[in-house]
Amino acid sequence: LVGVLTIGTNRSLTDLSGLANLESVDGRLNISSNRALTDIKALENLTSLGGRLSISNNSELSECCILTTLINSDQHGEISISNNATGCKSVDEVLNFICGLSVNYETNPPCFGASNGSIDLTVANFESLPISYSWEEVDGVANGSGESDEFIFSINGLSAGNYNITI
Repeated sequence: LVGVLTIGTNRSLTDLSGLANLESVDGRLNISSNRALTDIKALENLTSLGGRLSISNNSELSECCILTTLINSDQHGEISISNNATGCKSVDEVLNFICGLSVNYETNPPCFGASNGSIDLTVANFESLPISYSWEEVDGVANGSGESDEFIFSINGLSAGNYNITI
């Protein structure tokens, strides 16, 4: 893109799929005041910014993780991000936001000599349900797998030990 492209004040625009082949901007790209915009994943191929990228006042836009690589590179001019939803309110917020799959867990140890322990998992930033997982005991032979239709689930019937879980 050489010149200026403004995508603004479009009440029904939900994504930027028309920009999927955009690799560089040598002018200005302004994305502003699009009330229904929730998806900017089409900007994933944008690797060179010689000009200015401005993303502002898109009240439903909370996922700007796709810009992290560009922001962290030395291949960009000015990047301005402001007044979008939480997760995309500023460049600093985008850099500090948890992007990608996030898993938190809590262990519930078994009774001595029993196999009644469990691991409670909470998964965030995933693409879709069900969530498939597998687990294995690090120093043992116990293993298993499953699917969950919920983002919070437990793996039960575990004996004492260390486990690897793949989601």
